Amino acid sequence: MFKHSTIALLIILLQISLSTEATAEEGSIGFYNQGIQFYSGQGVDRDYARAFGLFNRAARSGHARAQYQLGLMYANGHHVERDYGQALHWYQQSSHQGLGMAHHGIASLYQHGYGVPQNYERAIYWYSRSLDTGFTESVDPLEQIYFDQFGLDVDVSESGALITEIAEAGDATAQYNLGYMHYIGHTVEKNYTKAAMWFIKSASQGDTDAQLNLGKMYRFGEGVKQDDRQCYVWSSVAIELNNIEATENQQACKAELTDENIEQAKLEIASKIAQYQQQP
Repeated sequence: MFKHSTIALLIILLQISLSTEATAEEGSIGFYNQGIQFYSGQGVDRDYARAFGLFNRAARSGHARAQYQLGLMYANGHHVERDYGQALHWYQQSSHQGLGMAHHGIASLYQHGYGVPQNYERAIYWYSRSLDTGFTESVDPLEQIYFDQFGLDVDVSESGALITEIAEAGDATAQYNLGYMHYIGHTVEKNYTKAAMWFIKSASQGDTDAQLNLGKMYRFGEGVKQDDRQCYVWSSVAIELNNIEATENQQACKAELTDENIEQAKLEIASKIAQYQQQP
């Protein structure tokens, strides 16, 4: 009798748990949908305060579109004081889930220098990622950057050739962007070997995103010979230059090394850091 009662209790608890998870998911969708109504005034009086509260609840539950909307409200100063740092934070949270409009939002911040140093190559990269998802609103600003900054009147489908030209001129950010484009196959041939080549060029100039990605490629042997030591070296360099996203990669590769390997790697890391500090 006790065993049957225990099993029945466990079943009830499991049902409650599953119901709670479903309710939470449905709740975030509901909060987002209500937030859109109040944000745009669909069938109700426009109320940014209520919209912000609803988006905030949904965003903190992981709803990608709500995270984007929260970033948009911070960027535009709707209900809250304009805060580009918070806008970037929420755009990035949404971007991690692959939302094209969030990529677009990040690109816009880099294009105009809002909350981040103005960086047209980064803007090109994020607008291009946005276009990869089918978010066509990124077409005009991307083409405008090419025209205003590089004097090029082009169709964005040709962006691979344009970034190649900039990368070959030695620009570290363009080299990273081109490496990433080859890595995912955006407007150029998907080619891990070429991706690694451009990441190496960019990483050698101190680009921490390139260092992060290069470390991953050494870890998994993508486009380069698998090498835990080089994975550890490049990941550690990225961390030293404040890219903490490389931590997981660094620790995974470190676990595969001997103490002697680690000590040798540390000398290489120190040498690279000293080299970057000497660069203008």
